[in-house]
Amino acid sequence: MTSTSTLTERIAEQLELLAETASANGMRSIADELVQERLPALREGTMTMVVLGEFNHGKSTVINALLGADVLPTGITPTTSVITHIRRGSDTAVTVVRDTGRSTATREELRQLVTVTAPEDLRYVELSADSPFLRDGLVLVDTPGVNDISQQRVEITYGYVPRADVVLYVLDATQALKRSELTFIESRLLKGSRERLFFLLGKTDALSAEEVSEITSHVRSRLSGLLGDDVPIFPVSARRATRGEDPAFDVFREAISTYLDEQRQQIVLEGAVRAGRRLASMVDQNLAIERGALELADDELEKRIAAVHERLSRSRSMIAENLRRIDEEAAAIASAARDDVQTFARDFAAALPREVSRANTDDVKRYLPDFIHDTFKGW
Repeated sequence: MTSTSTLTERIAEQLELLAETASANGMRSIADELVQERLPALREGTMTMVVLGEFNHGKSTVINALLGADVLPTGITPTTSVITHIRRGSDTAVTVVRDTGRSTATREELRQLVTVTAPEDLRYVELSADSPFLRDGLVLVDTPGVNDISQQRVEITYGYVPRADVVLYVLDATQALKRSELTFIESRLLKGSRERLFFLLGKTDALSAEEVSEITSHVRSRLSGLLGDDVPIFPVSARRATRGEDPAFDVFREAISTYLDEQRQQIVLEGAVRAGRRLASMVDQNLAIERGALELADDELEKRIAAVHERLSRSRSMIAENLRRIDEEAAAIASAARDDVQTFARDFAAALPREVSRANTDDVKRYLPDFIHDTFKGW
């Protein structure tokens, strides 16, 4: 039987040859992914667990609960806008990875980095957490929502799906398995290994035990048609778990930790092979395009180039017009949003004293932050 170390070296040799081919033919991004990500991950035994889900479904809160610390910003407004890698470590610095290189930031600056529209050259943010869950080279990846209003952020998230060794998909128990979620699962997730998918049914604290049971059965039934009968679904409250008040989350953490421990070697090797096949296919397609262009006669090539220039010219005009319309509509939306926020603030300020007067001091201290949080999100 071939040893794991021998398989690792054989796969690494093939990835190195592929990287050389990509680099020699000007395919920098493919070569970089192989040399900077895939080869080190293979040799170091690193696994990547990508956390996916729709906008505002609590992915960052889930990650904080898994790690047992408030590593990522959460709350009323924070929404992940960039890919965030979390590795094991005690360093408090944040590393910002751009196309042009790496730089450091502080934890205080992290909230601004991950919750605003990122500059185009920002690839991802990397930070560390001293958490036992991140043992054996596990890397957690927080992503923008798969239904984010920014198409650029959505495409970034889509690009991470085939690179994931394990996928944790976060659903919202109060609105689980919408059509958009089923479409994403069918069109994106099922192209990978079905054994590497885990589903977390979050925000169960907003429902009764009977409602949670009914919704879990509904989700399991819908997913079983796509994934088979043994679908790993865990109904939890990540928000309660961050306070140590949700035993169901402890069950989930133990289950996924056990899976990662038992399947680690296979996950690492399969991830490298899968990445090699994906990137080799991209290299092959690019080479085929170049080969086809070289075989064209000069006059035919000039015609095609002229046609491309004409399409680019038309596209520039369309883009300029679309940008003008976007600016106009954005201004109208901003104006309406300001009016709505002022109305909400006035009505909430009037209603809050009544709610406070109905509760005792201990309840106010314990539940007021969550009440404000939930009321604003509901609005």
